[in-house]
Amino acid sequence: VGGAAAAALAAGLAVFMLRPSPGPGPGQGTWTARGGPAAATLGRSVGITFHGSGMGAAPLAPDMVLPADAGFGVRYRNLDTREPVYLLAFAQDARGEVHWLYPAHLREDANEPSVRLAPSAEARALEEVVVLEDPAPGPLRLVSMVTRAPLGVKDVESLPPEGRTPEALRRRWPEATVESVSVVLAEAGSTP
Repeated sequence: VGGAAAAALAAGLAVFMLRPSPGPGPGQGTWTARGGPAAATLGRSVGITFHGSGMGAAPLAPDMVLPADAGFGVRYRNLDTREPVYLLAFAQDARGEVHWLYPAHLREDANEPSVRLAPSAEARALEEVVVLEDPAPGPLRLVSMVTRAPLGVKDVESLPPEGRTPEALRRRWPEATVESVSVVLAEAGSTP
């Protein structure tokens, strides 16, 4: 009787231990990324690159030497389909003068608003390629500012040259995404 009871107990224990568990199998577990969910920011949703004329889709590289009459364009992607997104893009030459790419700034007394960027999951080029009017040869910094609310060209032009650096613009508009690339303009008539 004792042997039969021991055998029955062993059989019951084996069934209990060999029964599949209700949890996920190997490689089917769940995981949580560290830091929690990523907040949607302009920097994550919108990307801006500057391009030179005749370069196709290749973005400008830092310290690239370009001819004085080079044209500049902007490509962007905008994954934000819920809220409007606006762009100001300009160049600051070696004299500290501002040359506007987007929006076009055609009259000194005008305060043209930033350009609204349509949503686009694919990289998209803005239509115009802009040739700067009489830029100083030497270092040229191209700057893009992406904001939720439109700004005007006077918001940037009213700043002193040191207030137009990417760092200073980020301090002034902390909600904006400010990116830049610095290139070099060759002397007029010389080839880079």
